[in-house]
Amino acid sequence: MNIYFFRNRFNEDKEFLLNKIDEKFQNAQSSNLSLIKTEMNLFDKKLEISYQEKASELSKKYASTVASNLYAIQTLTVQIKELELENTISDGCKENVLTEYFRLAEEIQKLGISYDWKLSRCLIDAKELLEDGIKLDPMEYPEITSFLNSLPNQFNDVVGTIRKFLA
Repeated sequence: MNIYFFRNRFNEDKEFLLNKIDEKFQNAQSSNLSLIKTEMNLFDKKLEISYQEKASELSKKYASTVASNLYAIQTLTVQIKELELENTISDGCKENVLTEYFRLAEEIQKLGISYDWKLSRCLIDAKELLEDGIKLDPMEYPEITSFLNSLPNQFNDVVGTIRKFLA
């Protein structure tokens, strides 16, 4: 009977130990999964922050490059308009010269206040042509009036004089 008892006892102990090992394994596995999830969440957050920082950096660089390119394009547009004005002046048609002064002034305005001196010069030249009796095509009045309305207050004197000739 001792052998039978010993065998049962051995099987029970073995079963008990296997259950304990399985329990410990389950706890370790659960703990490891929890740790892995925590580490993955931290990694995801770090990755997201890194991504946002890099995206922001690239976005700023891109915006700066685009702004720089747009400014360069606008500068070239003004230079082209200046050449067109010179061509028109050499053709001798004063009405066309007057129109070109206004077109050039519109493009110069897009460059910003650092070019107000150039804008002022265009407006003064246009005003002088109007004072000399040169007339604008009435079809151009709405466009030119809209442009004159968009100018800052510092140009009020010359704009006021130009408006008298458009009335």
